[in-house]
Amino acid sequence: MTDDNKPVPVGDRGLELNTLDDMRQFAELVLQSKLAPRDFTDVASVIIAIQYGAELGLTPMAALQGVAVINGKPSVYGDSALAVCYGTGLVEGFDEFFEGTGDKFKAVCVVTRKGLENPKRSEFSVEDAKRAKLWGKSGPWTQYPKRMLQMRARSFALRDSFSDALKGVILVEEAQDYP
Repeated sequence: MTDDNKPVPVGDRGLELNTLDDMRQFAELVLQSKLAPRDFTDVASVIIAIQYGAELGLTPMAALQGVAVINGKPSVYGDSALAVCYGTGLVEGFDEFFEGTGDKFKAVCVVTRKGLENPKRSEFSVEDAKRAKLWGKSGPWTQYPKRMLQMRARSFALRDSFSDALKGVILVEEAQDYP
């Protein structure tokens, strides 16, 4: 991408950004196109998001949509974290569901990783959310409480099962709740 007259390397996963100059030019195009998330306001933030995503195995465009910076810390949306884990080829089983009622209502996520004997089961309940002072909090906890319970359970299960693939990243839905 360094010269308009040279061919642009394209692989199975789209443009191949092989140099910092390639990334810089791509970032400029993304910003001009208005496809960058609103928090990515300059070339540097776009490049860093693309690089962070690349370290997780995401393509540049998937990184732009899946990486967010919350309180100065990079994080990924729950669906992107799941995609990273599936991308390893090591997800043997994945299930999410709800059970219980009242304060015992909870989201459950069960992840089975190839090569590990026992699946990881994580839960996050209304009771847990209340204890953490999240339940009823303005924003997504009020607008989409079931989804927030689901993402918290998912976050724990995926990080417990795929810490190597996720490299310590937390989910956006969790990071938003940190002070």
